[in-house]
Amino acid sequence: MKILNLFIFCLFPILGISQTKLSGDSLELIIEQAIEYQNKEEYTEAANLLSEGIDKIDEKTIPDSILAYAYHKLGVSQYYLSFNDDAIQSWKTALEIRSNFLSNTAKDIIKGHRNIGNAYVDKGQFELAQQSMEKALKLNLNRITPDSNLLTEIYRELGFILTKQNDFANSEIYLNEAAELSPIIFEQEPWEIAHTYNLLLLLHLQQNQPEEMIKFARKGLEIYEALTEKYEEDYGEMAHFYNNLGLAYEKLRNYNVAIDNYKKALKICENYTLDSEITQARVLNNLAVLNMEVGNYESAFFDVNQAINLNEKIQNTVNLAGNFNTKGGIFLRVKDYNSALFFYQKGIECLIPGFNFNQIDKLPEVRNSILGNKPLLIQHLFDKALTHQILANKEKKEANLLLSLQTIDSINILINQVRTGFESDASKEFLSNKAKSIFETAIEICFELAQLTEEKEKYFQKAFTYAEQSKSIILLEAVKETGAKKLAGIPEALLLREKRLKEQIAEIEEALFSDAKAEENSSSRTDLLGFHQQLAALVDTFEQFYPTYHELKYSFEPTDFQTHQQQLTAEECILEYFIGEKNSYWFYLDKEGINMDTIANSAVLNNSVIEFRNSITAPYTQNTFDKDNSDIVYTELGHQLYRQLAAPALSSKTMKKIRVIPDGILGYLPFDALLTEPIQSGKIGQYNIYPFLQRTQQISYSYSIALLDEMQQNTPHPQNRELLAFATTFEATQGLNLGQTTIKLSPLLANIPTAEDLLENYAGKGYLKAAATKTAFLKDAPSYAFLHLASHAQMNDENADYSFISFSQNAEQIQQEELLFVNELYNIPLQAEMVVLSACETALGEVKEGEGIISLARAFAYAGAQSIITTLWQVSDQRSSELITAFYENLANGLPKDEALWAAKNIQIESGFNAHPYNWAGYIPIGNMQAVQLAPKRNLPFLKIGIFLLFILGVVQLLLWKKSKA
Repeated sequence: MKILNLFIFCLFPILGISQTKLSGDSLELIIEQAIEYQNKEEYTEAANLLSEGIDKIDEKTIPDSILAYAYHKLGVSQYYLSFNDDAIQSWKTALEIRSNFLSNTAKDIIKGHRNIGNAYVDKGQFELAQQSMEKALKLNLNRITPDSNLLTEIYRELGFILTKQNDFANSEIYLNEAAELSPIIFEQEPWEIAHTYNLLLLLHLQQNQPEEMIKFARKGLEIYEALTEKYEEDYGEMAHFYNNLGLAYEKLRNYNVAIDNYKKALKICENYTLDSEITQARVLNNLAVLNMEVGNYESAFFDVNQAINLNEKIQNTVNLAGNFNTKGGIFLRVKDYNSALFFYQKGIECLIPGFNFNQIDKLPEVRNSILGNKPLLIQHLFDKALTHQILANKEKKEANLLLSLQTIDSINILINQVRTGFESDASKEFLSNKAKSIFETAIEICFELAQLTEEKEKYFQKAFTYAEQSKSIILLEAVKETGAKKLAGIPEALLLREKRLKEQIAEIEEALFSDAKAEENSSSRTDLLGFHQQLAALVDTFEQFYPTYHELKYSFEPTDFQTHQQQLTAEECILEYFIGEKNSYWFYLDKEGINMDTIANSAVLNNSVIEFRNSITAPYTQNTFDKDNSDIVYTELGHQLYRQLAAPALSSKTMKKIRVIPDGILGYLPFDALLTEPIQSGKIGQYNIYPFLQRTQQISYSYSIALLDEMQQNTPHPQNRELLAFATTFEATQGLNLGQTTIKLSPLLANIPTAEDLLENYAGKGYLKAAATKTAFLKDAPSYAFLHLASHAQMNDENADYSFISFSQNAEQIQQEELLFVNELYNIPLQAEMVVLSACETALGEVKEGEGIISLARAFAYAGAQSIITTLWQVSDQRSSELITAFYENLANGLPKDEALWAAKNIQIESGFNAHPYNWAGYIPIGNMQAVQLAPKRNLPFLKIGIFLLFILGVVQLLLWKKSKA
């Protein structure tokens, strides 16, 4: 009967007879025939047969299992025919039908989501691909026994998707897990292990890590070379590895070895036919880039044209986009700028189907569009913007500058869209680093337009906006997220779960960092992956079911200059800096308007700042030093840096308060120690008469204006508005090996008496000496308005997340469990209006482009502190005590934080003995400088006397009342 139905189904169209509905048996035969076509790679025949069969059935009489299978197999044919939209729709239909009779964790459901994810990959829609693949992963992990093969494949595919989105931190987690499983799962299929190495190679390619690329390329080649019998696809993979090996050596500028590997790849391509055009085109494109770099432009054009012909033949639009971009780059090198623009535009058209590349000045609509490979599109648009900028110096200057700036405006939208898709801070940092060079170009263009046009204020404002967007975006997002959680109404149980997951992640990462053997512990990495997956799923829940959370967290509005100018008083100004690779700038904003200019001699700025700092600290921190030479260096550089960084901006202004927003190396610089006048040789070393900028200006610091707004607007509501003080004790005589660093903590002498004095004068709670533990801090810190930490701290300039504050150490061996690391601080929900870090180097850390200095102070801001008083170097224990005591007294008298610290510093300077900047300039205030109200401590003896007198008075009144009743 089945065969008869199928025969009739095939015969009716030939005879022109109206066809009856097919039965389930007939549809099963159609599926079987379609599978035979697919096995022979005759996908068109299979798709046509299945489509016609599905059209002629009565769905009410067909079992769901058979109908779902038909749609699934139709999707397979459509996928191999590159009809990805159709394939996605067929697989979605199959999933919808299967949901009627299968559980969510059934393998067919999981594979359906995975197939849809891979189709989105082919379309270049990686965000949608990630959503589908993460769903497949979650369902597989929810099985009583997860399918190991599927798990490994999904890890690999999800890692690849995240690599394409530049989310490298999470990609590496998934791919490392796949690399751990592959030798077990694919023991009999070594080529699958090699495929995992290939994906790791691509990850390191995207991060420009050629040494790692070489390692994985060789691992992959070893596997294929060991195969006794090779198939065409094996040779294809070998060619792919040789191509990437060549690319790695090209990045190392070892061009001869690179060419040798490219030639090996091309030779293999000549001898096999399976998809050889794809690899051959990639190799040719890489050869074109290499020839362009060495100036062999004729060969470069020849190679890239061959690559274009191959990719046009196989209709590989994404790779074709790369070819056009390469050809545009070659034209740029030979100074044919219009041709360069033409091919850049063709590349953009490949990434955005339907975009008209014939209009080279036209920009794609990116704000509300669903676009494919956004990182690649960003690069293509930036190359186009740079070409317009170059053209501006050749012909229509203003018009080309405007076109370049408009292109970067589009890029900026894409950057923000990509950033919101990242959960990992490490991936966001990579994006911020890449984005900064784009923002530098935007600032350069704005500055040029300001000189060319009569709209100077307009372009200064736009440049300032880009400078702001280059700063501390991750920190800003974290602070905004804190407020978003409060306003979005997320249940406390979910917030507690998120907190615990972050703590568990931090614990494992800390163990992996500090213990080399932990790297070999695969269970630790597996646990880390699991916690990351749970955290990502939880954040997805926040964003899906609490839309206000997503809106508040990711809304980055341009800086409102009018609002800021209205907020500034006539005595206040903002001095912001942008330190770029080519040019650096200062921005000056006061109540009247904005100004900007380049920083003179910015190429030597790094060395000047480092030497200046060393001239301050060396006499106090180094055993051997030349004090006279340090004094000379300080006086020379102190005035030089003032002329370079502050004088041009301040000019004739007489501002009392300066808000400094540093960038890069300037985060290490104490601006108040700069000298407004040169020092005569006879007065060098007489610091009590030096013209410090500190004498006339109250200086505070911020990470960005946008972040300052958040810190001022998100008013905390701590349960306890008193002071929580920690003063630690140190008796350790041995060091601690922490990662690559050995730490030693010396005794502190003045920190405990200072804390005791504070607690005598202000209401609060103190943990002193042995009681000052990390556990006590974690327990009480989130509920206090004011935190005071007098302890040791240490910067880690190799991995900033492992800078730390130490709590009391009472054993002979330093206890790591009493160290509070930066990555742990991120997870503490502080509500502090002010944190005072009376410890060494709490403002220092690793400088990361686009994020600034990753320090303990920044971590406290990340955790929710409105303001931080922090340190730039190893401050003196005794001098700190005097300075901090005066600072608190000034706060109690109602002074704002910056003025309170300014006045305390002036006391040190005027004392003469403590006038050297080492004693006072190390302390800096960051964030919200509004005055705070420290509650004075109640005088308990007088209170007790008062209570006793009231008691006596009550007794007397009671006796008199009884007497009157007698």
